[in-house]
Amino acid sequence: MLPADAATLSLSILTVVLVVWFSLENFVLDKHVRYILTIYPVVIWALSGSITKNYHTAAPSQTGIFIAVLLALACALFVTRVVLVIWRHIKQPLYKDVSPEAMSPMEIAQRQKKIFC
Repeated sequence: MLPADAATLSLSILTVVLVVWFSLENFVLDKHVRYILTIYPVVIWALSGSITKNYHTAAPSQTGIFIAVLLALACALFVTRVVLVIWRHIKQPLYKDVSPEAMSPMEIAQRQKKIFC
């Protein structure tokens, strides 16, 4: 396998994982991962490093273009995620009728539904 093909395959897998994770965290696992936002800055940071090393403006390669598009997608998903988290925090709070002083973290954990049980 050529290095360019391996890079394209790796970036394709990263694209699928990024889109699937975005869908899962926003529609299936929202109650459990609502305030976890660190995935997107890590992907943006890694793709920025990769584009710095591999993108040549004079003659962009297929891999360089793929990295640039994936970086734009990751930035768009990150902005969308932040907006969704803020909107849901205001419109659909996780704990409506409970004051934070009234419950300990152990009581909150016991009242939550289990993900895989």
